[in-house]
Amino acid sequence: MNYSDDYFRTGEFAEIVGVSKQTLIHYDKIGLFSPEITDSNKYRYYSHNQLETFPVISMLKELGVPLEQIKSTITHGSPTVLLDLLNTKKSQIDERIRRLNWCKKFIDEKIHLTEEGNCIEPDTFYIKRFPEEYMIRVETPIGVSPSGKYVSASIVKLFNYCKKLGVNSSFSVGAIIPLSQLKKTSYSFSHLYTIVEKTDEIKDLAYDSSGNYLVYYSNKGYTKVLENCHKLLEYGNARDMNLGNCIYEDNILDDLSGRSPNSYMIRLAIEIIGGK
Repeated sequence: MNYSDDYFRTGEFAEIVGVSKQTLIHYDKIGLFSPEITDSNKYRYYSHNQLETFPVISMLKELGVPLEQIKSTITHGSPTVLLDLLNTKKSQIDERIRRLNWCKKFIDEKIHLTEEGNCIEPDTFYIKRFPEEYMIRVETPIGVSPSGKYVSASIVKLFNYCKKLGVNSSFSVGAIIPLSQLKKTSYSFSHLYTIVEKTDEIKDLAYDSSGNYLVYYSNKGYTKVLENCHKLLEYGNARDMNLGNCIYEDNILDDLSGRSPNSYMIRLAIEIIGGK
């Protein structure tokens, strides 16, 4: 009997579903997916009905389901077994999408900061408009050095706090230096912070950081932060700017940009109150 008019030969079916002939032969051999007809000459013929089944097998395989489990689901399963498998995979896909979306936001922010640091002239003052962004912040121990284990512990505290709130930040960790804690020979942080998306769950916990800022960049790492904070204030006061009561410190270019700690690009920013 000639099946050519109503059925697909192995090569034809393989081309349609996007796999090799060897894959179809292997699936037949292990009993996962067999042709509807095998004639006396051992020629395999697949029907158009099988075109709807095979993509499910390919999709499950792509999602990491072992071939034996797929075979068991098809051979010995039921609608309930199939639903359990599909719902499990759907949940895993949802989580992967969530994670990939976070990775994309992280990359976008890293691109933004790297382009910012790569384009500016160090040791230069700028007036920049910061967009509407929301920060989650945690307090640091009062009066401690802006380095060492106390700050490290506060970073962990910040990460744990964000985790508790169910938010993932794609931004790096910044620090807040209150002017009350900025002395001639030393300074300390009051808070560490990271920028997050504002949601209903955290709307009363996040702080809006939008506004116009006087900004100073330095590529001398953290060693010049104290000196540059005073430069920032002197510049603003000399121009009768109404400045805020704290300075925001952010690391713009770091090891990922091929810099050593002594050449990190540090951005210092203080809000210009009433500035337009």
